[in-house]
Amino acid sequence: MKKLAIILAALAMAGIASANLINDVTYSNLSGSSAVGGTGDWFGYAGADQVPSFFVTAATGVATVSVIDGTEWNLYQQFEGTLAAGDYTWSVDASNITVNNGATLFVKKFDSGFGWIGWDNQPLAAGPNSMTFTAAAGNIYQVGTLTSGATSGAYSLTNPDLVPEPATMGLFAIFGGALWFMRRSAVRNRKNT
Repeated sequence: MKKLAIILAALAMAGIASANLINDVTYSNLSGSSAVGGTGDWFGYAGADQVPSFFVTAATGVATVSVIDGTEWNLYQQFEGTLAAGDYTWSVDASNITVNNGATLFVKKFDSGFGWIGWDNQPLAAGPNSMTFTAAAGNIYQVGTLTSGATSGAYSLTNPDLVPEPATMGLFAIFGGALWFMRRSAVRNRKNT
């Protein structure tokens, strides 16, 4: 019975560690309109805070971002002090990229007072895209995509995912050691009876 409890605890820990932190994976709520003031669904920025539905259309779990002019167009989710210290992987699948100046996958980092720390970014390519970053407790993080300087085009996004990176091998070692210890104790107890 103890072994079963340990195995279930290990599975629960693994499940918690791999939980997707993105609030709206289907892009059904494109109503976020302000970069400052909340963690929530999808936010937009196009030279100024914008409701994402101004330049994003969503249908059946696909968000299509349309570029209207040379402004910087951002679609992102924001996490204000809600990420624990540690490593995270931000990923999304992209398709139908026709933006004439390319698009970017990003993680923007701010301190708790919304002061700029920096950002990680890479070109958005057709297919799966991902990047891993290290979060500090209490800071603000935006994960999303953007275009900058493009004057036309669009791209589609599916399967947004933000997950904490578990120390998988450490968990296996801890729970493997616990199972070994329990087995050894059980064998010793049988010999003594």
